[in-house]
Amino acid sequence: MVIGAYEVTTEARGFMPCRWVATSPKKAEQLAHDLSVKHASDDRYPNPFWCSDGSRNLAKFYRGQRFAPGQTI
Repeated sequence: MVIGAYEVTTEARGFMPCRWVATSPKKAEQLAHDLSVKHASDDRYPNPFWCSDGSRNLAKFYRGQRFAPGQTI
């Protein structure tokens, strides 16, 4: 079992939300970036990957690009 204070999640727009845990904000951002690159060529997958510390969003990644939580894609 991995215990992490940080997590990466997907939005539920058209998909089942998914969640991954990370042990640091840097690892969470790297995971979100990697997942967003992996799904970049899949037009059926329109959702960003969010990084959070459990209580607040830190960043979101979409097709390999980092966005601030309040930025629109």
